[in-house]
Amino acid sequence: MMMYSSAIYALKCSVAEDYPRIDFSCQSDDTDWLLIAEMLDGEKPIDANYIEKANIKLLLPKKAVDVVNFEFRLMVSDKAKTLIGSLEIKNINFYKTYVNKVPFFHLVNLNILDCLDRQKSVVKVFPSDPNRVMKISKYVFQKGLIQDPSIFSIPEKLGNLFCTKKVSDEIFRSKLCGFRIYDIENPPINELIS
Repeated sequence: MMMYSSAIYALKCSVAEDYPRIDFSCQSDDTDWLLIAEMLDGEKPIDANYIEKANIKLLLPKKAVDVVNFEFRLMVSDKAKTLIGSLEIKNINFYKTYVNKVPFFHLVNLNILDCLDRQKSVVKVFPSDPNRVMKISKYVFQKGLIQDPSIFSIPEKLGNLFCTKKVSDEIFRSKLCGFRIYDIENPPINELIS
């Protein structure tokens, strides 16, 4: 029997001041970071060997974390990859790289669901192009279209990742460090909606 999610969550990386960040100014190799970003976005063919050769250095590297931001994308630890893999989520790929010489994985989402209820959501479009979304200040999803477990994005905001209740529960239960997850339909007051 197919299960559908009772809640949808934003799936992000911590933005706390003490949280590790990539320091592109101290990267010692000749990796083309823009090329890697283009591969992950599907703009260039994926070269898993090239991505794996990168060794990303973090500021504040002493803190053990399970997720790191990479140019608005998530890189996850082996522990996080194993957990997400155990949920058998469709249309998620992982590409190995290294963070401070420790294996990490770029999480690449290919699951784009047209499930935003545009009638109930508050969506602001660009005046010059009403087909492009500038901002969504209130999200309402058609949950009957979203299988649980899922990690996905929506056509209106491809850069934003969302997850279902089962994914959120498992991340919290596993005590993975560094994920910022909240109910996107009822966000905390301090979260900026985009």
